[in-house]
Amino acid sequence: MKLTFYDPGPPFKNDYLTPMYFDQLKAYCGDNNITVVDITDLMTVKNEVILLNAHWLEAGVITRLKENGNTIISFDINDNSVFTSVVPFDEINHIDLIFKIAGIQKTDTSYEVHIDDDFNFGRE
Repeated sequence: MKLTFYDPGPPFKNDYLTPMYFDQLKAYCGDNNITVVDITDLMTVKNEVILLNAHWLEAGVITRLKENGNTIISFDINDNSVFTSVVPFDEINHIDLIFKIAGIQKTDTSYEVHIDDDFNFGRE
């Protein structure tokens, strides 16, 4: 198996995504003999599984990636539950897998959330 990452920078599109998700995922891949390739030109890649920040998926990019036979795995990180406004609405359905991470607001206090195997959840 091989995973192709598109995460040009620094500066990165999202300061949190790279250290908290991409770096950890690359380490996991290394530990499990999964080949990782970093690319710098998104529009020329063909027949790959591409992981990237959703903010790179501007108008026409998703269509071009799909025409080139790619599988798109998008990470969308922002401070609300709405999908990024960069991605055109008519192209969202062509993204193969979306990981949506909504921001945690800074407050004076917070609670730990527990989720069990049946997706029941509650506070600490």
